[in-house]
Amino acid sequence: MQKNIVIKGARVNNLKNVDLEFPLNKMTCFLGPSGSGKTSLAFQTIHSESKRRFLNSFPTYLKFFSDRPAPVDVDEISPVLPVFGLPQINPVVGTRSNVADVMHLTELLQGHFFNYSDELCPEHKVPFKEMSFSDVLKPYVEDNSNHHIFIKAEDFIDLFVNLPLPTRSLKSSRTKTITEFEKEHDYWEVARFKPQSIERINEKVKEYVDKGVDLFVFSTELKKLKHVSFKKDLQACPVEGCHHSALENKSPLIFSPYNALGACNNCSGFGETLDYDEDKLVDPEKSVNEDGVILLNYKRYLPQKNEFKKILKRHKISLSDPIKSLPKEFWDILYLG
Repeated sequence: MQKNIVIKGARVNNLKNVDLEFPLNKMTCFLGPSGSGKTSLAFQTIHSESKRRFLNSFPTYLKFFSDRPAPVDVDEISPVLPVFGLPQINPVVGTRSNVADVMHLTELLQGHFFNYSDELCPEHKVPFKEMSFSDVLKPYVEDNSNHHIFIKAEDFIDLFVNLPLPTRSLKSSRTKTITEFEKEHDYWEVARFKPQSIERINEKVKEYVDKGVDLFVFSTELKKLKHVSFKKDLQACPVEGCHHSALENKSPLIFSPYNALGACNNCSGFGETLDYDEDKLVDPEKSVNEDGVILLNYKRYLPQKNEFKKILKRHKISLSDPIKSLPKEFWDILYLG
């Protein structure tokens, strides 16, 4: 009883009269560098010959409807057995994929951290909290002074045409005095409050906040108009004076290992940096005239070499002194051009 599959004289693609035997009823693996003939041997020799003989065993009227492989360039394959060819699947989904990606663990971890984590202020390390309009307004408030909330006249006309007209207005952002309402003024009053009742302002400006319009605060003491930076559902650091706010449009993708958020500033999350290696660029003991700039000695850089010398002469940098004694300006020209 034959115990091995015998192949003699395989000449498919880059196979050059290859002879080999491998055992039946055992798992055999072909390994080798790219281009060594693994696929040519397994698929285009063994698999193709098996398929060709299998199709040739059909009646003539069935053969007419089948694509039959051409005879394989091989002297002998014995025995030729039925073969199943499984498609090659490359599970790598990116240049930095890992086991967790292939097993779909990355998505599970992303979802876990997204649903059960708290976003912290990068400076004070405390969780962000949802801010009300009055919370954001507090830094703008002066003690013992009346305050007024204004909206741009054009925004009021566009979005709140059904509301009653205000009773006060400001002519422009530089105006220091509130006047009786004038339709031609740039800013119209929509609310007013005192510092001790600042929490009530949230209900008064709710309609305007829901529309996402710009609101401005005016202090009668400072007599200055300031824009209040506030968005609906804003989350920010609760520490007074801190300007850090939570991310907008959050999704599980922010926890992806391929997200640039929080990446190292030096390598941009790549894990490596490209720096000049002076030992490969120059020989510090030689001068420029002695071919001390190693990089420019390559044939493809010869035109730049002559130009480089002209620039050094123009800047009065020696071409005959050792490179290690040249000023910083030499390196600036070499690196930056």
